[in-house]
Amino acid sequence: MDSAYRPVRTPGRGTLEAPAPESPRETAVLVTSDSAGRETPPSNDTDNSADGTTLPSPVTSPAASSPKLKHLSSALEAASWAPRGAAASASAAPRPPAKLAHLDGMRGLAALWVLYIHHLGGVLPELQEFVLGYQKWSASVPIFFILSGRVLTASVLRSREYRQLLSCMIRRPFRLYLPLISTMIFDMMTMNKKEVRNLWDIFIDPIWFLFDDGGFPRLTGITWTIHHEFLWSNLQYTFTFVLLALGDNHKARYLVLVGSLVWFQLTHSWMTHFLAGLLLADLAQHGLIKRYQAWRFSPLVTAVVMLAGAGVVVRYDKWNIADWLDESIRARLFSHGHQGVGTNFWEENCIIFLFSFAVMFVLETSTWMQAVFSLAPLRFLGHISFTLYLIHEYVISMFEPWRETLFYELFGRKMFGRLVVVLIEQTVILGLAYLLTPVIDHPSIEFGRWFERVVVMEPWSVEGSVRWLLAAPRRIEAWARGKMRQAADAAHSTAAFGTMLLSAAGSGAKKSK
Repeated sequence: MDSAYRPVRTPGRGTLEAPAPESPRETAVLVTSDSAGRETPPSNDTDNSADGTTLPSPVTSPAASSPKLKHLSSALEAASWAPRGAAASASAAPRPPAKLAHLDGMRGLAALWVLYIHHLGGVLPELQEFVLGYQKWSASVPIFFILSGRVLTASVLRSREYRQLLSCMIRRPFRLYLPLISTMIFDMMTMNKKEVRNLWDIFIDPIWFLFDDGGFPRLTGITWTIHHEFLWSNLQYTFTFVLLALGDNHKARYLVLVGSLVWFQLTHSWMTHFLAGLLLADLAQHGLIKRYQAWRFSPLVTAVVMLAGAGVVVRYDKWNIADWLDESIRARLFSHGHQGVGTNFWEENCIIFLFSFAVMFVLETSTWMQAVFSLAPLRFLGHISFTLYLIHEYVISMFEPWRETLFYELFGRKMFGRLVVVLIEQTVILGLAYLLTPVIDHPSIEFGRWFERVVVMEPWSVEGSVRWLLAAPRRIEAWARGKMRQAADAAHSTAAFGTMLLSAAGSGAKKSK
């Protein structure tokens, strides 16, 4: 093939040379907007992933803007080929790319919410009540599920490629299965809290758990959400396929999305949250979020949505419509419902869903909220959120015997002493999550990409398979050395920060005594 030409994606017909990432936490997905406000991929051959793979984007040739050459332009586009040089010289300067960093920040805040619920209650319950606004319910898991729906097939909606959808479907099981295995190995090497007995428990039980969350005590607890992530993400792929088939038919797309969302809410299903995230992704992709932001009353409406979402879920002595709403909804909509605000966190709740969707809507439409959630500390928490979610209960359990014999002896049991204990323990928890992210989280992403490349993209042959097997030890060694270097660097920076924190806590404790 002439080097001056390259393949270009065309909706419904082209192919992808390298699939885009599943989520903004997995890699930094770059998104720009066209003149109508629709989310579009970056400019030509923009590096779109952490491993250096690129996504070729549609090319605009000089003929596209010339009436005399319109026929030639149509012919080039129909052939799915365009000159590289001509396209590069004629392409309009793209707008500065913007990362979906605010979604990472929201994921980080939700992970921190879970950590506070599980940690502060046993050390500093009065601080937990204050941080949670004196509420007994939690929206962390609902927000996690809406975030998953928002980012899971965003790259598919941008590319409008069935090949991209296939890529997401291939990589998703490894994205959830391998971290479960890593967590069970971590449990077996530390406290054996789940009583992992053999290799069958480690490698086979997680497979069944993805399809059925009952009867697996070694995988229940905090990992109950992984089963729902796998179950409902597969159903979301089906809805995404339908959206691709409907194309730009807005009425049909939103009738399907909104109607299905109402149905799943009536049937008390977590799929409601995934569809809500998919709805937000579709609105952003087709420019409707941008059009809403350009409306002069949008700030007022956004504020009303946020206040209304909070108003229906909070419970105080002088303001409590949550109980009345909950009882009314249960009586009128859920024939099997027994869910109340603040109980049975593993069951979907309509009122908490309304609050969570209001939060995500405000995050999608408010530029200042996006700026806040794009701050580096929240993005850092988002980067380690999956590992933090999986290991935090184990680390909290490891600290329990040390509190009585060490921490309380050093810092006392008063408010300041217990606050110091909380800071020390949470620093260690966050540091371990940071250190273990390359071990628990990243391999699942890398293995999914490798599996897709080997099974779908690369040709198969006996000779090639033999060469791959012979070269595998060297690749594994190089990968392990790289991970060890990353872990050593992370351990050095974490140890330095921990030493500084301990020194400050020790000096503060001496002054208080």
